[in-house]
Amino acid sequence: MNKLAIRARPPTYAIYGLALALIFGVALFVRVYFPYDNVFAGDWVRFQLNDPWFSMRNIENLAQHFPHRSLFDPYGAYPGGSYVGTAPFFDWLFAFPAWVLGAGSPSKGVIETVAAYLPAILGALVTVPVYFIAKELFDRKTGILAAALIAILPGPFLLRTLLGFTDHHATEILFSTLTMLFLILALKSAKQRGVSLGSVRRGDWGTLRKPLTFSLLAGIALGLYLLSWRSGAFFVSIVLVFAIVQYVIDHLRGRSTDYLCLVGVPALLVTLLMIVPFWRGYSLWKLQLASVLLGVLAFLALSASSYFMTRWKIRRIFYPIVVVALAGIAVAILHLVDHSLFSLINDKLSLAFNPSEGGTAISEMRGLSLSTAWEYFGLAFFISLASLLTLLYVTLKEGAADKSLLLVWSVITLVAAFGQQRFAYYFAVNAALLTAYLSWKILDLARFKQGAERSGIEEPSRNAVLQVVEEQKPRLTKKAKRQKEKAQKRRQEDFRTRSFNSGYVYRLVALIVLFSALFYPNIANAVHWANGFRGPDQDWREALVWMEANTPEPFSDPQFYYELYERP
Repeated sequence: MNKLAIRARPPTYAIYGLALALIFGVALFVRVYFPYDNVFAGDWVRFQLNDPWFSMRNIENLAQHFPHRSLFDPYGAYPGGSYVGTAPFFDWLFAFPAWVLGAGSPSKGVIETVAAYLPAILGALVTVPVYFIAKELFDRKTGILAAALIAILPGPFLLRTLLGFTDHHATEILFSTLTMLFLILALKSAKQRGVSLGSVRRGDWGTLRKPLTFSLLAGIALGLYLLSWRSGAFFVSIVLVFAIVQYVIDHLRGRSTDYLCLVGVPALLVTLLMIVPFWRGYSLWKLQLASVLLGVLAFLALSASSYFMTRWKIRRIFYPIVVVALAGIAVAILHLVDHSLFSLINDKLSLAFNPSEGGTAISEMRGLSLSTAWEYFGLAFFISLASLLTLLYVTLKEGAADKSLLLVWSVITLVAAFGQQRFAYYFAVNAALLTAYLSWKILDLARFKQGAERSGIEEPSRNAVLQVVEEQKPRLTKKAKRQKEKAQKRRQEDFRTRSFNSGYVYRLVALIVLFSALFYPNIANAVHWANGFRGPDQDWREALVWMEANTPEPFSDPQFYYELYERP
């Protein structure tokens, strides 16, 4: 009967899969239900804030002429029009479903409806890679907690993944998080399988297959990220900093660094192959190309340095000095070969971490403060800071590449968020992961301590009973034996009942505390953010519609603007 009951129980992966599906549903519900009436305003779609209206101009044009993008907007800037320098994949991702649903000729309503829903869907999907990152780094329970947190965290991440916020931010977060997930999987797999350059020389594809597969998937995700946001070189810099940190850690500990090269180089080469076909097709393309090439060269140079220093038996302590020297040489060469690119990189880094006074006039370019951090994340922000210190200790102790990646990723996005608030929607993912990690660690430690104390009280009495039974065994009759067995069984059942009741009460109290501290305040705040009215009101729209119908053509020829450039 017990065997049948065990078999009838659903497998663990099914339980967690169902929980993750429920969390995804909650995330989607929050992003769609509360802003719905603000977005679908009668016979028109009210997109949120400012940038989505510009995005919709590009998406609508592409959907009507799919797959050809317009790279020139005659109404973009007076009087000569403007170049459309946005990265292409974001527009394709939004225009393609509308084009399909419209059977190749979508109506304005179809295009706008699809474009309004997609940010919410992409934002809700972020819960999936967040769960798997936490699962791979820690365990399934932490994964569920992290996914639940990111589903309801208020602030810039929620705002940019709401219904009607049609901009590239949702794609940025989804593809950058997927990049990190696949890199973590590749690093763990490569380390567990003992991947080395010898594996390549021997053609040991059984060992290489899994790490390389995850590496290629990381490259694809990073490529899609770069093709969604022209300033995506920011995220490549995170991978580069991680590479430097982990190479130093592994070399100083006397470990092979081959696996880092075999994971990093294929991933970046795939990314390179994805962006090269768009040769100068969008602004900052050159910066993206340079960052990926620099990443490839960095992995190769760091691996070669580690290999030859080990082979020539040079003291490990000199490796950080070699790394600094290599970095200095790279900066000098870049400065001499392409000074304009060097200046562009320097300007972008300065802007990301320390925007100019003029830049701070834009709200998202202002630095994050502790008060805004509380508004955006609640208690999760401060728990994540404590978690960072815990993770730093664990990383220094173990030196594991996957945890080093989370640490570097979290620190850089946190620093960037204090430079510009716009990066707070990046840090939301890290805040969820770090908060879930420390919260569950505290619960586990408390539960272990409680279990140990209870065990220390009960165990001696059980041992004493067993000892008495063993001593009296030869003298017991069959009837006495049965009575002893029944008594022992009752004692075991009583012990299990007390343990179950105690554990049940503890878990219930722990969940209530966790919900009250992390979830309840953020849920209320998330609903407030989702309910916000951020689009143009009905009076503004009616005024524009009246102007369209009742004002004269500004130029004698309606085609005036379209004649400003040569038709391709």
